[in-house]
Amino acid sequence: MSPREILALFDDERRTLGQAGYRLEQTERLTRSIPLAGGWGWIAWSAHEPAEMDHAMDAEIAYFESLGCSFEWKVYDHDQPADLRQRLAARGFQIGPVEAFLALPTRDLVARVDPASGSIAVRRMNTIAEFEDYLAVERIVWPEYGAAPHVDSRLRFLEHPDEASYYVGYVEGKPVACARMDFRPGSHFAGLFGGSTLEEFRGHGLYTALVAARGAEARERGVEILFVDALPTSRPILERRGFCCVSQTYPCRWAVDPIAAPGA
Repeated sequence: MSPREILALFDDERRTLGQAGYRLEQTERLTRSIPLAGGWGWIAWSAHEPAEMDHAMDAEIAYFESLGCSFEWKVYDHDQPADLRQRLAARGFQIGPVEAFLALPTRDLVARVDPASGSIAVRRMNTIAEFEDYLAVERIVWPEYGAAPHVDSRLRFLEHPDEASYYVGYVEGKPVACARMDFRPGSHFAGLFGGSTLEEFRGHGLYTALVAARGAEARERGVEILFVDALPTSRPILERRGFCCVSQTYPCRWAVDPIAAPGA
């Protein structure tokens, strides 16, 4: 499957597929996901004419603020209008760092990767007691997120076990790296997210081992394509494993003031 074919398939799915724990809302020009139990919402796909873009931005801000819900407008390089990211920035959205949208058919995955050290192990979290190891790493790597996202992760692990898989990398029995993989019913894709390693343990093959473990599970579950929104630090590692860059994407975020939000 060519990069062009992968991108066309992915675009169709981000227009039409939802995710557990969210209400999918679709219009002719836009697809949004609204969290059912708090947290961030997002706009997964949009395609507006340039002349209607200012009204569309104002309408989405007003809509999400009426729900008291912060949201991310996910922008890809090929989205329309061509200057969508610049328009969102001018309107006041916080634009995150560029991420490479990488993809790889699971049939092309390297079967396995042996960690550089025998003291390294990678395990899938199957019980809530094991999941605390995942959260222990996540809290250290992402302290700026506060408590809420970690609570959301625990709830999702408990309530939607088939929608995500969580892995932890260990060195001599200590949890030092974590990553997850997201699935959606009816999708050809599984997404690799949250790959994180404690600073002092980077460069020992943990990230690569976590990619391999998740890829093996995806192939066993019949998933056709893996994708990653990769930062510059992880892109070279993934490209060495066969992932190709299909597009570039930017997280464009609008944070709702909880004090000013309705019902606060």
